[in-house]
Amino acid sequence: TSVAYIPSNYKASGKELSDVYSEIARNKVKKQNLMQSLKDCLKLEIEDVSILTDGGEPNIHLSIFGSASTMPLQYFGDATRKSFDILMKCMSLDGGGVALIDEVENGLHYKNQQDFWSTLNEISKQTSCQIIATTHSLEMINAFYKATKDEEDCRLLKMYRDRKSANMAIQEVENDLLEYELRKISGLYDVDVLR
Repeated sequence: TSVAYIPSNYKASGKELSDVYSEIARNKVKKQNLMQSLKDCLKLEIEDVSILTDGGEPNIHLSIFGSASTMPLQYFGDATRKSFDILMKCMSLDGGGVALIDEVENGLHYKNQQDFWSTLNEISKQTSCQIIATTHSLEMINAFYKATKDEEDCRLLKMYRDRKSANMAIQEVENDLLEYELRKISGLYDVDVLR
């Protein structure tokens, strides 16, 4: 089984991104699926993705509708770069691999988090890969809930230290309970639950 690990503060090099993209682009259907996933998640009108060299190093460049030239991926900011990296690595796990994403919220704008989860869920279905992500963010949990509440194969697991034994424990949080907890917590935080 293939495994992709994406650490919380990791920034893939242009060469690494180019290598992963090259593997995906060799398959026309995968490339089309990736392009649609990028558009859905990033809300950019991406016309094409290409690999060009900058200072002798390969880098991902995006062509945006209406723009006369391509722009290097890093010009779009950390959130776009991280989303691109995660989506590509998950897309490359065709055939049942596992993606481990640590602190998935890092670098992702809160307004894009629900679209991110929806897109990641679609990629998981297309590739039969399993996605395991960690977060400390209430906004990210809320976005996960909104994007996947009607999905059979999506689960939220809560990891905590048991007060009695001091051991770590894992508990599945059912959607009904998660909705209740989010509504309860939303009084304490500015969280847009179920809208």
